[in-house]
Amino acid sequence: MKIYKIELTKKMFEKMPEKDSVLFIVFGTMLNEINMLHKIIYLFHNDGVSEAERKAQLAQHLFFQTLLVGKLWECWRCLQTSFFRTQASKEYEHRLNGEGKESLEYLKSYFGKNPWMPKVRKWFSFHYDHQQVANQLEQMPENEALGIFLSLAQGNNLYFASFMTETGSALDRGQHQSRNILK
Repeated sequence: MKIYKIELTKKMFEKMPEKDSVLFIVFGTMLNEINMLHKIIYLFHNDGVSEAERKAQLAQHLFFQTLLVGKLWECWRCLQTSFFRTQASKEYEHRLNGEGKESLEYLKSYFGKNPWMPKVRKWFSFHYDHQQVANQLEQMPENEALGIFLSLAQGNNLYFASFMTETGSALDRGQHQSRNILK
């Protein structure tokens, strides 16, 4: 693997219009976060593990997936306000090569056709709803056992019952929300 380092100095940023230097830094932050979440998702899959480890992998995988979707939606919103609705898009879009133009069109098409992303962001990534959790607990079958897994090291604890109840609650909220939108 080849890695290239490009030195950026304050003088270089000072030569740029402030809006461009800020956009450059914000885009880099977004790409860092997406890359980090994407990589960590792949860490949570090992075959031949115990029930507790399998459930932990599931919880971790879904947690980071919902964070990634939430971040992707926030990145898209940032692009809309800081790039597409500003002079920046008019200034830079025509400078893109063919592949860059195709990628930009793909992004516009993808995010324009996926109304589920803001719902995942809202109901899974960054939301806790007391009443919805209470409703989930009330609807839980009498014989369902979700469990928690405890260790002497706090970092190894998994409150799987909480994870499953919150996930079900978020799914329920999302379905309720989508039914309301369709009316």
